[in-house]
Amino acid sequence: MREPTAEAEYDTLRAVRVHEPGIEAAIGAMDPGPNHFARPFSVCEAKREHRRMVEVLEDAGVEVLPDGEGLDPDQLTNGGGGIHCMTSPIRRA
Repeated sequence: MREPTAEAEYDTLRAVRVHEPGIEAAIGAMDPGPNHFARPFSVCEAKREHRRMVEVLEDAGVEVLPDGEGLDPDQLTNGGGGIHCMTSPIRRA
C-alpha cells in the first residue's frame, strides 16, 4: 500500500484517501447554510458521484484508499477524539 503524499499539485496521482458521503452529508443537506453547503443536495446522488469518481481513479491506475483503512486511530485524532483535517485539527467557531 502506498502512503498518500504530494510533493506538488502537478505530480502524477498514484494513491489517494477518499471518504464516501455519509451521515455528515445528510445532516448538511438538511440545513445547508449553517453547514457551509451552497444549497440542498441529494445524498444518494452524492454517493453515486463518489463511487463513479473512485471507478475513474482506479481505471486510471490510482490506488484508492478508503479513509481510515490501515491507519492507527491516533493518526486520525488529536488525542482528545477530534478529527484532523489535512494537518490541522478541525475547530468549530
